[in-house]
Amino acid sequence: MRRFIRLLCLSLLLILSVSVFGQSFRKEVSRLRERMEEHGKCKNVVITKNHGVIALFGVNGFAHIGCQDVLEEALVGLNMEYEHINDIQLTEKGRWLVQFGVNGIRWNDIPQKMEDKLWEYNENEKDITCATFAENEDWIVVTPDEFAASDSFIFNWLEKGSKKYGTLLTAHLTDDAMVAVYSDGCQFSGKVPKDLKKAIEETNLKVYRVKITGSYWFFADEEGNFRCNY
Repeated sequence: MRRFIRLLCLSLLLILSVSVFGQSFRKEVSRLRERMEEHGKCKNVVITKNHGVIALFGVNGFAHIGCQDVLEEALVGLNMEYEHINDIQLTEKGRWLVQFGVNGIRWNDIPQKMEDKLWEYNENEKDITCATFAENEDWIVVTPDEFAASDSFIFNWLEKGSKKYGTLLTAHLTDDAMVAVYSDGCQFSGKVPKDLKKAIEETNLKVYRVKITGSYWFFADEEGNFRCNY
């Protein structure tokens, strides 16, 4: 009987902690949306359950809630240096990558082969337009005239999309989904929210950037006009 009561108490505590966590996460996302609406335009976002949320505005402006200190320091430094912050990747385990200026990149614990490819493109003076990775070590790096990926499956999938939709502009990876944005359309794979696909089909925006976190999604054009579901 005592064992049953202990198990019941543990179960109730777990349910309560999950509920509180869910409320806290939704509150952070809601606050991020408020900041986005204040600015009117938002070119990019990062949403994680464990390491906060971030939104990018204008040339190098940003707003964040719950962002880890080391990433915040990097963003503040870039802001003070008037660098153009282009994109941020942030995983649930706190691994991150920031793209800024012309081929400027700062990171913490990205896949080694991806790091090697970034150095290669940088040394060859290739403009890196997008660099994305997931916790499962999948990664994609995009330049205006070529792209690289962690394995042949992802590379062939991207290549197939380029034959149908034109030049690959950007991509986004999660552990169970892929989105690729091309000059004439988008390609999806894995657990991509159905309402995101429908929203992209119906939008009049020229989609340039797409981000997904679970059921949350965001997309924007290069000017920062955006749509999201939070």
